[in-house]
Amino acid sequence: MRNKYLGSLGLSLGTTGVILGALITTSACKFTTDAPDSGAKRALEAAGFNGAPEGGKGEEPTVTPVDPGKAPTPESVARCRFIDPSKKITEVIPGSPAEVPIPISTYTGDPKLITTSGTNVSFNYEIFQRGNGTEKRLTWVNDTGGWMVVPYTATIKGTDSESCTISAVATAAPKVRTMRGCFAPETLITMADGSRKPIADIKINDAVRNPLNGTANLVSRVTRGPEASKGMIEVGFADGPMVVVTTKHPFITRAGLKQADELSKTDEIIVKGGAFRKVDRIVKRAAKKDQQVVNIAIAGPNFEASSHMLEADGVVAGDLFIQEKLENEKNLKKGLATTK
Repeated sequence: MRNKYLGSLGLSLGTTGVILGALITTSACKFTTDAPDSGAKRALEAAGFNGAPEGGKGEEPTVTPVDPGKAPTPESVARCRFIDPSKKITEVIPGSPAEVPIPISTYTGDPKLITTSGTNVSFNYEIFQRGNGTEKRLTWVNDTGGWMVVPYTATIKGTDSESCTISAVATAAPKVRTMRGCFAPETLITMADGSRKPIADIKINDAVRNPLNGTANLVSRVTRGPEASKGMIEVGFADGPMVVVTTKHPFITRAGLKQADELSKTDEIIVKGGAFRKVDRIVKRAAKKDQQVVNIAIAGPNFEASSHMLEADGVVAGDLFIQEKLENEKNLKKGLATTK
């Protein structure tokens, strides 16, 4: 059902489908509500709109002139401020750390970042904090202060009313960093316009190019953090491009998806245009205590690996969505094996 305000805002509120164990990534479905005494109808009636004449197929509706001084103002129409496109809402969410304002409009303004249930809307975000809890923020600080990450889910209740409320809850205990495959922060990602930008500078809603099909895809999520305990891996070609990734970063090979630490020089990885080329540069780097890493998820048209590929320093590699998909598949297989 279509919520009268969300629908009018052009938000196709998506059930941001998280594949296999809550993959962050997304699919959308519209919903509408046509309650006969809805606020929109009441506003129209107050303005003199009496609807089409009885049995009036194809006839013009009757409009009665009203005193302009009595016409309803936008303020008189119930609207949830958290989803009002005319407002940029950034504030502390109850249940979330009191010292960290959250850019709520950034999430509610993008259908790929939200999930709907009736008149409720939810979205996920992460709070970074020092291990001792003395400092909390939305971004990870590049120092050795022992930063951890805590995932939160915020829920807006009653989006069809100006009395809507918002609250948040932590969905997991603090972690040093989830073991997701990531890129070195200086990695250059090819953008939709052909330019290249360091992945550390990429933000939500930036458009990047998929090197397999040439399509532009919006960034739906960004994650960053330290990689102090494990060394990075150089993956690429001796006479060509090379990218620096964490050990669990995914690549498409002729044998299917493989993580960086599973690759050997007998593997062929996919390159631009969809051909395969033997990977002959696989170099393990020593761990660095101050190593930072970044990854992004793109809103591909489907859940296939080929729809979630990036060109990183000239090498085709998977995004955060595919990394999580691969990890969850591995965990599922591991769980099934232990039950046999």
